[in-house]
Amino acid sequence: NQPGHRARDCPQERKPCDSGSNSFNNSGGRRNNNQVSDDIFDQTSGHPTERFIPLPAPTTEDGIFGEAATRGENFGKYHVAHVQCTPPDKVKPIELYEEANLGTQILSNIRRAYFEEPTAIQRYAIPCLRQQDDIMACAQTGSGKTAAFLLPIISNLLSYNADELGENQKPPAPLCLIVSPTRELALQTEREARKFAFETPVILCMF
Repeated sequence: NQPGHRARDCPQERKPCDSGSNSFNNSGGRRNNNQVSDDIFDQTSGHPTERFIPLPAPTTEDGIFGEAATRGENFGKYHVAHVQCTPPDKVKPIELYEEANLGTQILSNIRRAYFEEPTAIQRYAIPCLRQQDDIMACAQTGSGKTAAFLLPIISNLLSYNADELGENQKPPAPLCLIVSPTRELALQTEREARKFAFETPVILCMF
């Protein structure tokens, strides 16, 4: 560009755009190469990667509750772990699942899953989410974080969205979205959610 005039008024001849393989042409911004995306190929062998297809989710009570919840090495110590909460008086922790008013069916599912008493993260997270507050929590692997957010979520759906649950809702639409960073964590979350939502109108699906 030269000072004193606009580009469209420039008397000099326009230079052609670079048409290299990594540039965009003038036809809608499409890339000037014919290479297939590497996302669907194994970059080392050059063969298409195998698409992961998870096993069908269990639907029977024995299938859903047959797998015990994974507990960390020091699971017993998590019940007495020190918890720092900010602000300190915002949440009143629970000592028993019954204190959280989760509902009769959810409490029955908790017993089916052999959950005895809430862990430290559950004692604070469950009442916090039951009162529909935002929360950001951190706890060690195997300390019960998945149940800490699933139990109040399912309970809140049954309490506040009862008319929107079930197969008769038209059009079907998600009422809650859980985003997981890995496939393994997504599968774990779905397995636990099926336990706590067993025999309730809550319908689960994983994408």
